[in-house]
Amino acid sequence: MSGKVALVIGGTSGIGRGVARALALQDCTVYVAGRSSTRGAEAVAYIEEEVAAGGLSGTPTVNYRQIDFSLQAEVRRFRADFEKEEKRLDYLVLTPSFFTNKAQDTADGVDIKAALHYYNRFLAIHEFLPLLEETQKDGNDVRVMSVLGAGTGGSVNYKDLGERKKYSMMRMASTFPLYGDLMVDYYSQTHPNIAFIHTEPGLVDTNLMSTIPDDSFMSYFKKPALWLQSVVGTTAVKSGLIHMNALVSDKFSAGSSRSSRSTYLVLTPSPKDRNASSYVLLCPPRSQLRLLLAFLSPLPLILASPHPFSHSDLQDKGYHLMKSNGGHTSKVKSHTPKAVAEVIKHTKQVLEIEE
Repeated sequence: MSGKVALVIGGTSGIGRGVARALALQDCTVYVAGRSSTRGAEAVAYIEEEVAAGGLSGTPTVNYRQIDFSLQAEVRRFRADFEKEEKRLDYLVLTPSFFTNKAQDTADGVDIKAALHYYNRFLAIHEFLPLLEETQKDGNDVRVMSVLGAGTGGSVNYKDLGERKKYSMMRMASTFPLYGDLMVDYYSQTHPNIAFIHTEPGLVDTNLMSTIPDDSFMSYFKKPALWLQSVVGTTAVKSGLIHMNALVSDKFSAGSSRSSRSTYLVLTPSPKDRNASSYVLLCPPRSQLRLLLAFLSPLPLILASPHPFSHSDLQDKGYHLMKSNGGHTSKVKSHTPKAVAEVIKHTKQVLEIEE
């Protein structure tokens, strides 16, 4: 990947840092972006140590750039500053996440969880599209990946598209992953020369649950949840490797027979060895329950017949892949032309994007 440039927003910790690490180990120039300069410096130091230990012949550049991704003005400012430094962008990876059971608005008047999980991801893609397209014009394979909850969303609430009338943690967890699916559907149709990917990473051992406020009723579940993910969750390093390989896989290139189609994946670890196997289920599962069953089942083949991943290094480690790509919009009730049109129209109004 020498000469290629990747931007991982949310890359200072968790899955994002794992993806940034995996890309740097492939000699890709990597920018990690996040709110905390302390975590940013730690992430850069960690990745540089991993690269040095990996014995690469080259020395990929790893940079940290600060952004408060919850604010629309910050997304726009960040893009403008980035383009002063870089004249190309091959990979845009979006992983920001936030755990809360309470409504909390940003200065934009948008719930912070909705902003991080959906609205500002849409905005970041919109802002970086000119640079992505310019990079693609030279024949480069350009990809965008959003990591959240592919295939796990519910139905569109047409009476309250922004989920503003009554805050519900369950509705927030259902609505915005769905919008993420519709987002990649929309962008892949309007920009068929760029590959757009949405993933559900499954249970990953990150620090996300540790951010639950102590005064929240969810705090009672913090320690059990952290224990569970440490025991059976995929490590962030391994999840980063999985996502990086999905990001660059020929199976999901925009130039394939599935051009103008989005890809969204559900990644769940094998319960036998969380570091040795991973399965991608046919998307989307119809409920969170099916995701849970897929994760816990000793027989993942009941839900999906795995196929070998195309990368030999993953085949050696026992990774498997089942792709879900193309035509899914006609099979899923929530993925209708009306849903895409109404949600995208609403999104552009929130973000003040002109049609």
